[in-house]
Amino acid sequence: MEITRNEKTISVASNYNPTLPGDAKKLGGKWNPGEKVWTFDIRDENRVEALYRNIYGEWDTENEVTNLVNVKITATDDISKYCSGIFFGGRQLARATGRDSGATLGQGVILLSGIATSGGSINNWQTCINKNSVFEVKDIPLTQVEKEDLGKVWKIEILGDIDIDKMKLETEKTELLKRLNEINELLKEN
Repeated sequence: MEITRNEKTISVASNYNPTLPGDAKKLGGKWNPGEKVWTFDIRDENRVEALYRNIYGEWDTENEVTNLVNVKITATDDISKYCSGIFFGGRQLARATGRDSGATLGQGVILLSGIATSGGSINNWQTCINKNSVFEVKDIPLTQVEKEDLGKVWKIEILGDIDIDKMKLETEKTELLKRLNEINELLKEN
């Protein structure tokens, strides 16, 4: 994610997520196809941050610590999406572009076993993941993993040694330090 600010606007470049365009428009965001960024009024930065945190689990990654984990996920059933990719925790796992295109994996995604492919008809193509397909997703924010509905679509395993309680405390610490800085700035103004 890349964020650019000036006196009037804030522009954000990020990976595609199907939720983003509709929600960005609700905040008055304008898509700039040449630069491939969403541009918003700078006065709405707090709302824009909340939007991106909700979708991607992170915001200004250059200026904050985000708790990233690697996960192994297993599809508990066949999954298909018409004319769209399949996402996990705000990240694209796989995306077809037509009935016969096959599926391309998202950035930082490995298919360990199973099938990710395309199907459907010419006009109503699908991205398809077969039941019991196993993916490894690298560097995903822990907050996004915690949001996933574990019992319905994915069996999730966090890879490596991670102390969830410690990670939650680190996230809380980052948020509290950010808020403390905001309060200090407000006190300086008065």
